Amino acid sequence: MKRILGRFVFLLAICGLALFVGAAREGGSSLDDSAKGGLHQVQLGVERYYVDHRAYPLLLSELVPEYLPAMPDNPYLPGERMKQVSPENFHRGGIVYHPFLLEGEVIDHYFLGVFGAKKDGGLDLFLSGDRIYWFVDHRFFPERKHDGKPEGLIMLLDNLDAGAVAKLGENRKLIYQLPEEIVAKLDARVKEFAQALQAQIELCGEDWGFGDDLDYILEYGRYEEGITELPENPYYLISDSSAGPRMQAAKLDNAKAGDLVYYTFSTTGTALDRYILLVKGGWWSDSLDLFLGPRYWDNLYATFEPPVEPDGRGEGFIIALDNWDDSTRKLLREKPWLIYHDAAWHASQVDRRAKEAAFQMQLGVERYAVDNEVYPLNLQTLVDESYTYWPLNPLAELDASAPTRVIQVKPGEFVPGGIVYFPFEFPGYEGKGLSAYYIGIYGAAPDEGSDVGAMTPDGWRFYWYDENLPAPIGFTQDKDGELDGIVVLLSSGPAPP
Repeated sequence: MKRILGRFVFLLAICGLALFVGAAREGGSSLDDSAKGGLHQVQLGVERYYVDHRAYPLLLSELVPEYLPAMPDNPYLPGERMKQVSPENFHRGGIVYHPFLLEGEVIDHYFLGVFGAKKDGGLDLFLSGDRIYWFVDHRFFPERKHDGKPEGLIMLLDNLDAGAVAKLGENRKLIYQLPEEIVAKLDARVKEFAQALQAQIELCGEDWGFGDDLDYILEYGRYEEGITELPENPYYLISDSSAGPRMQAAKLDNAKAGDLVYYTFSTTGTALDRYILLVKGGWWSDSLDLFLGPRYWDNLYATFEPPVEPDGRGEGFIIALDNWDDSTRKLLREKPWLIYHDAAWHASQVDRRAKEAAFQMQLGVERYAVDNEVYPLNLQTLVDESYTYWPLNPLAELDASAPTRVIQVKPGEFVPGGIVYFPFEFPGYEGKGLSAYYIGIYGAAPDEGSDVGAMTPDGWRFYWYDENLPAPIGFTQDKDGELDGIVVLLSSGPAPP
């Protein structure tokens, strides 16, 4: 077997050299030809590594110097050598390497490519515009056409045979699979740093307070000979989620692999006395199930009345550290809006936050329509089917009678923070299901907001705006000149036929 493998490597070396020489003859001293030749040299090192380890390397840096004396010269950047770069970030002469596990317990397949001189040049290999995503390789979508947008790569090599292509065609997510042992080591490095950082957060909290960002915590480290900068990102060049070379601070909704989310808030109305520290894992990490649906701070399980069952959908974070005790969790269940009392919070902005709650529900309505081609009969359907969740009611902070979370109410039934949802058949589209809707949310008082309807003998009705179309059932074509308490009114429907 070793003899056969050795012969394979020898033949590969000869073929690679022939390809390089042939390319050089055809294109003279072409920079692209030199880059392609360098890529063949790197592939030769990758295959040599496999002969010894019966697995491919995780990073190309593992090849030097035993399997590759040095990375090839970069023909586009004199004086520099070619180097492994993220497929998300174009770099002239940069080499992209994507290893993965398709079957067995070790890395057994890979993609290997090289960027040319232009970001918008080279080959059109992926159905993804100017970004590279391995799972949209054209071979897995034979029925789809090229998108006409090159990704900058001038050559792409791999070791996929027909069986591997067929397997990936059935389940393209396998292209991000790595051996469990490797994943565990990467995750362990991230968790170890997070725990060390938490120890410094606790000391900083005692001496300086918890602050409102990680720069504050690192500044404390400079005075106390602690952690002063964030370390190298273990997921860099491994995860295709734009992971940066170093771990960095991020927001809850835009964290990438290796990013840290540090969030502080006040339960007293004065000092920032509570924090939570999250770290995002890679594509393949076994992440925690922290949120009941989308990632919003008030959607943490800890803010819900028990028992609340996990929804079974991890959000990508592999560790969550905080200083919450049982009393903190009890307080958040009673007053979950406190989690938004961060450094930028202002109590006078409740109307703005009420509008944001209405926008959130509208987004859920539109997501539902994409899947079902009609709008839902009520908003509870969105919650039951995980299109959204009931957001916190900001009016509850000012009015003890208001519900903790927004609720759906009938038109004309004033409740602070109550949402009015009225779906209907748009004129000219009768018989096609619920094709339009109004969503409004009540503010602090029934005599504020806008005049959006009127009381009729049949009850309160929305005002119908178009005199050229008959008013749908449940509408009126009259206004009464009185404010109705609704601080924002949103709508959607087809264009008139």
